[in-house]
Amino acid sequence: MERFAMLGKIVEKINGLFSESLGALYDLIEKLLGGERHIWLAELKKFLRKEKCWIDIPKEIFTRLISGGENLVLGAFDGTRTIAKSGNIFNAGIDSDFENWGLNKKGKPTAEMSVEVHEIIKSGTFAQIFGAFFGASPDNMKFREFVEQYREDLRKLCMKSDDQIISFCEKFPEKLRKDGFGTFFLREDEDAGNFFVAFVDVYSGGLYVRVYEFENDHAWNADHRHRVVVPKLA
Repeated sequence: MERFAMLGKIVEKINGLFSESLGALYDLIEKLLGGERHIWLAELKKFLRKEKCWIDIPKEIFTRLISGGENLVLGAFDGTRTIAKSGNIFNAGIDSDFENWGLNKKGKPTAEMSVEVHEIIKSGTFAQIFGAFFGASPDNMKFREFVEQYREDLRKLCMKSDDQIISFCEKFPEKLRKDGFGTFFLREDEDAGNFFVAFVDVYSGGLYVRVYEFENDHAWNADHRHRVVVPKLA
């Protein structure tokens, strides 16, 4: 009975909240139900006691910034170009799965955007590598649970259109990983609600681009120093 009484009191309090507080409360509840619930609960208790919180929390580092101090800016685009139809740029080849998976769709117009380049320094899956940018780990979580819990965080790491990936390859070819290894760009297929990764290789004959599902569980070897391009992080 005590549990139900407490739940009743919680619902009563929630009904009295201002609408702008509900989103933050919902986000907190999601965190307390997620794979890092024990960390969130411990830090929340510190916060409620007015103690310092969220300090000295261990965070796995999978990449390091290698474009610091550089101003890498992509222009505004109308979103009409697609990777699948950009054989003039990816003249060494284009993975047929861009077509097979329905990823050959035109994108929305995008504004000018600054980007940065990171180098992988610790072996990991896509979920581990990109999750580390915002301090989240997919370990001990179902993949779909991880994506749904951190969808908005992942979106902040996405290139917003194929146009932006194509433009990066045109404008900053020297920033692409060479020597037979590659550069990752995260994208979202908004229609399907899935994330995928475009992987650009530099060959002697030009650029080759392939595509991987974000949930691919291959651990990318840090010894290869693959690169990751993301929107500039604050």
